[in-house]
Amino acid sequence: MAVWKQLTIYVGKSDRWYHQPLYAALIALARKRGIAGATVTQAIAGFGKQTTNQISQLWELSFDVPIVVTMIDREEALAELLPQVREMVRDGLVTMQNVEVLHHAPIATYESLNK
Repeated sequence: MAVWKQLTIYVGKSDRWYHQPLYAALIALARKRGIAGATVTQAIAGFGKQTTNQISQLWELSFDVPIVVTMIDREEALAELLPQVREMVRDGLVTMQNVEVLHHAPIATYESLNK
């Protein structure tokens, strides 16, 4: 079992990086840098230091519900990413914690599945 790190970034759905959603820019950065995995999750409800309580309901479109971007990789890879993440996240929270990886299977390619 390997001990990796999890970088967790809390932002709002309306946060932008230039002309795209911040969460999309963060995921693109993670992919470009070869981070092992990244996920974006939209919260149902939440609030932060500078925001009011935001609730997303099925029958309404909330403009700024909380978004959580999670990246998992070795500490060195995430440490290299941190300066740019800090620059991009102007209003939000960034945390890093240890993660015990119990299983990390390689992705099978299309060619290997058809042999």
